[in-house]
Amino acid sequence: AHTHRRKHVAPIAAQCTRRALQGCTMLLRASLLRSRGIRACSGASARSLPRGEQRAPLQLAPGDTVSSFRVDRVKFIEDYGVTLVEMHHPSGARYVHFDTADTNNTFSVGFNTPVWDNKGAPHILEHTALCGSQRYPIRDPFFHMLRRSLNTFMNAFTAQDFTMYPFSTQNVKDYKNLLAVYSDAVFFPLLRREDFLQEGHRWELHEGSDPAGERLAISGVVYNEMKGALGDSGSRYHHFMHNCLFPHTEYAFNSGGDPLEIPDLSYEELVAFHRACYAPSRAVFVTYGDIPPHVTADHIDEHVFQRTSSSSCSNESPRLGSLRSWDAPKTFTGLYPPDAMSGENFCRSGVHWARSSRPGAYDLTVQAVCSTLLVDGPSSPLYKAVIDSGLARDFGPGTGLDSTSKFLSFGVSTTGHKAGDEARIHEAIIGAVNEAAEKGFPRSRVDAVLHQVEIAKKNVSTRLGLQLCTNAVPTLIHGDDLADVLSITPHLARIEKELHETGDSYLADAVRRNLVENQHRASISMRPSQSVSEEEAAAELARVQAERQHLDDERIAALEEQREMLKAAAEQSHDPDALPCVRVAEDVPLEPPPDVPLEVVAGALHTAADPSAPAPLHRRTLEGHGLVHARWVFEAPEGVSDLCWLWGRLGAGARDYAELSDALELHTGGFGARAIVTANPAQPGTVTELLFASTCCLPEKVAAATEVIADVLGRTAWGDVSRVHTLARERAAELEDMLLMRGSALAGLHAAAAVTPAAAIRERLSGLTAVHDTLRAASSADVAAEYAARARDACGALYERGLLRGAAAVASASHMTDAELLVRDVVDRAAADSGATATGRHAGTRSPSARRADRRTIVPLPSPVGYCAWAVPAPEWGQPEVSAPYELLARVLTHQFLHREIRERGGAYGGGASYSGDGALLFSSYRDPHAKRTISAFRSALEWAATSGNITDQFLEEAKLASFGETDAPVAPAARGDAFLLYGITREFRLRRRGALREATAHDLQRAAADLLSSFDDQGAGTVLAPVHADSPAQELLASGEGWRLWDALRSADE
Repeated sequence: AHTHRRKHVAPIAAQCTRRALQGCTMLLRASLLRSRGIRACSGASARSLPRGEQRAPLQLAPGDTVSSFRVDRVKFIEDYGVTLVEMHHPSGARYVHFDTADTNNTFSVGFNTPVWDNKGAPHILEHTALCGSQRYPIRDPFFHMLRRSLNTFMNAFTAQDFTMYPFSTQNVKDYKNLLAVYSDAVFFPLLRREDFLQEGHRWELHEGSDPAGERLAISGVVYNEMKGALGDSGSRYHHFMHNCLFPHTEYAFNSGGDPLEIPDLSYEELVAFHRACYAPSRAVFVTYGDIPPHVTADHIDEHVFQRTSSSSCSNESPRLGSLRSWDAPKTFTGLYPPDAMSGENFCRSGVHWARSSRPGAYDLTVQAVCSTLLVDGPSSPLYKAVIDSGLARDFGPGTGLDSTSKFLSFGVSTTGHKAGDEARIHEAIIGAVNEAAEKGFPRSRVDAVLHQVEIAKKNVSTRLGLQLCTNAVPTLIHGDDLADVLSITPHLARIEKELHETGDSYLADAVRRNLVENQHRASISMRPSQSVSEEEAAAELARVQAERQHLDDERIAALEEQREMLKAAAEQSHDPDALPCVRVAEDVPLEPPPDVPLEVVAGALHTAADPSAPAPLHRRTLEGHGLVHARWVFEAPEGVSDLCWLWGRLGAGARDYAELSDALELHTGGFGARAIVTANPAQPGTVTELLFASTCCLPEKVAAATEVIADVLGRTAWGDVSRVHTLARERAAELEDMLLMRGSALAGLHAAAAVTPAAAIRERLSGLTAVHDTLRAASSADVAAEYAARARDACGALYERGLLRGAAAVASASHMTDAELLVRDVVDRAAADSGATATGRHAGTRSPSARRADRRTIVPLPSPVGYCAWAVPAPEWGQPEVSAPYELLARVLTHQFLHREIRERGGAYGGGASYSGDGALLFSSYRDPHAKRTISAFRSALEWAATSGNITDQFLEEAKLASFGETDAPVAPAARGDAFLLYGITREFRLRRRGALREATAHDLQRAAADLLSSFDDQGAGTVLAPVHADSPAQELLASGEGWRLWDALRSADE
């Protein structure tokens, strides 16, 4: 699906989830690069810059200068394998560099952007700042650079009290290009009024023959985005909770903006907000990687500070609030619009604590450990109290420790409970916390948490730079000691020392001090009510009616002139050389990234069930890692893929589900199982369905890990219907919380399911059909029992003849034997424990099923905006010479046509096209106020592309850059080689694909567009998730006579 930029992350940032210690600025679980011997260089040009381990040592000490920045501290952070260099500028700006041999370099600049209203100034500024700058005065250089670079990440986002602009790239030339565009956009944006109208809000007259008053509406990208965001009850709860818990502070407001108040923001207020908050002296610069810091510092000095006059910046600092602690706990109630899936049947409640003072790094770590022990996993006291007990379906936003804001908070929110149970839930949460403070935590649980931190420190992430930069900005803004926050191991060692000396009461005392004795506690209850939607619709209508009073001929002419002005701005062509760019011929390697050292041992794996059918073992050598990885691939028996989400969450062997969860955390890095569904390149028109299972562990834990994973794969307690029902209820709540974020993907998958057999299977596993089936299982214990029976029968066939397709052992050379033992022994023991015998049954390859008859579907969605998708048959991925033009065409359609039509003209948050190797080209839109207009734009995009001369060589070049940027993006070391294990993708195939992408011509893309256009109507399929009230855009589709039908997929059958 199309990746959308600039997500407003305030609701997400506060969701410190149940994963271990994510609350500790989300760093404790960050994967670490074990790169020693940090090096830098003095080469000036991109081509002469020594990279990675070839660099010269970085020679910096406190007091040294890097351009105009003075070095304050240089410290090696062992936990992350980076050298931290902290610097300051005479103006007050701060610059932090994480020096490492990692070649995936990251840059970010951030600002403290507190707000005292709900107009959304920081969010709208984040959008408009990227719409053109002094050096690059073209329309929307951000989107242009997306397709003119080899970036591995580009975005910008608004959090509750800060805004940041990060990017990552592996190419030095590309880094300098992006640095130039980003820094100019942030510090010297044009902030044109038309950009404010386009991105923020505006009055708009829709085209048509109706009277002007009936065509008057409010539009704007951020306006529509936030209407969609606040259509989610989880987001509503988050903002209501902040408003209650942090009164009279900047955290009581919605930094993204409330659609009822966004239209109150004036253009002048936006300009003033930039002047107040984006002064270079208030900036926090953060870089990561092997590019030495002087490259960035020199650019900032020359192109930012030397161009900035004191008169251009406000001397007034942003207003910051203080939190006044309460004398007694408080209770709050609120309402939100009904959700798509649960309607008015279920409510949200929670209990939240806050502290007015911010703790030091050690105390923060202690509280993060306590948070994990309290809420993480089925054996945690709060899970038992509110989920296991059946009081609620799942935890919700705001659960866990949140250290992303100035005031530390901890909370437990629940979703999916009945009205009237709020008091019981509040009592259960407070009671569980009090009991933990009194009795403490089992030492085995504490050991499991600390073990997970050790595992996390050894895992290698491809986005460590992004993680560190994202967390460094708020850490520095809030005045914390960054080096101390990052040095996790000393804090954990101190915790273990305290536990050894004082016993288990140490962490219990921390819970007592920070929660039980903390009177700043909010008990919150929220219920769904249709009246909220009605009141908000009435308020919007009242605003429109008030504006209609001023709609005279002069005003109508002005609005029509404004519409034409925005249309002309969107269509304005720009000099392609106005922005810096990398080139395929000069900057993209002919060869793909190097393969991981691999040895394939044919016939190395046997199972007790059928030793006559051996499978290959892949040995992958991964040095400097410290973990042992095991990965297994089975040809999936019928039905097993539907139930992957249950594996590892039920009991297994002699352990119940809570004991199994503890054992997995204590002995492994976790267990994962997922379905792999893809078109079969060896047999076009058929589908391969696989089951991929994986785990990792420390070398000394191999024996224990083998025993636990073998139980999961061979002795899962599928008969525990009660647990299956509980998990189905959890999953239904999780799907509901993700629905509006995944709306575009769900619509696209459902549309593609009518076009390709692979998508049809995948839609059943994770699409709207899966949502519908999960709702049925959540609402009925009998359906949950059917799930359990299907799972038992399907998994019993895993070890039959031919179903073990292969496995991979990933470890350093010295621990490869351990990895092989883990791979072999798990399969042998699981097969023996399952009682499987060789039957000769074959699975994995499926023939296409009959096409779905309904090819135009509307799924009702109670949201102010919707999601549109259309799929058209295309070649499968197995022949890159044939498929490459379709892949490139999708990128051209997105950047050169659909972005303009759907986002800039249509007001949707995003839209585009993507190529699916399963055999479809997919169009989609995201948070879209339109339906029929958008479907027409999809078709018009192909008409435009099929017209000779519209696809220029520059458009083609940019599409190729985007494809190579994605293809060559870093892969986690443990996952390198998975493409061969799972899909049979060899280096020779990758070379063929690179060659096909390089050789594709504009004529090839034009021909592909004509092919797709010819089948758009009769073979294409569409799905729209949207509101269906009387005057909604979806009604226009239903009345069109084109065969659109309603499917209420988001309601269970018994509702």
